[in-house]
Amino acid sequence: MDMLTQEALVLSREEYRAMNEQADRIVAAAEGAREILLSTPGGTELKLSIAGRGFFKDTTITRDKWGNLPTGEVAVGPVETSLKGKLICDAAIGGIGLVGKPLEIRCEHGRAARVECTDERTLAKVKEALSTDRMASVVGEMAIGLNPKARLMEEFLEAEKTLRTAHIAFWRNIDYPTGGKNNSANHMDFLMRESSVTAVFQDRRKLDLVADGKIVV
Repeated sequence: MDMLTQEALVLSREEYRAMNEQADRIVAAAEGAREILLSTPGGTELKLSIAGRGFFKDTTITRDKWGNLPTGEVAVGPVETSLKGKLICDAAIGGIGLVGKPLEIRCEHGRAARVECTDERTLAKVKEALSTDRMASVVGEMAIGLNPKARLMEEFLEAEKTLRTAHIAFWRNIDYPTGGKNNSANHMDFLMRESSVTAVFQDRRKLDLVADGKIVV
């Protein structure tokens, strides 16, 4: 109820306009990019391909098949074999909630190849989810949070919209408006704080989209 009356769903007209303009700038700036680089102070260092995909936004009324509330992100379905590097989840995990101890995922060829966490209960839940089916450990989404009133909380649909965060999800994306080929029944997101996101183009030109959590385009 507080989300509906005080927080992430009660942006002023000016706040909605500003959020939507940020989303438009990111989508436009990343158009034609081949790769995304994602890093955080917590130790995340990831590279993924978005060739032929492109970002889309959820900040306005849509005629697509689906959407969720609260609004406040731009997202892309990466090329399914492309994610590689180290993901350090230090904020929240979809279906679990806020992270007490960071969880590390080593990513290779688009998959979560190895998962480590000193919280054994969290580790067991993540491993179970990522083994749901053949595509459950394959990357399905990379997204950037934009909602100025969203909070880091157990309800991940709000947490993932929080400003200064980005997340990687391993899940189904075949209904994404800009393309996707992951048909898993799994859906698990990993949220990171103070993220930096850079778009890399065909000519190897790099453009920062987010720097230390701040939108810079």
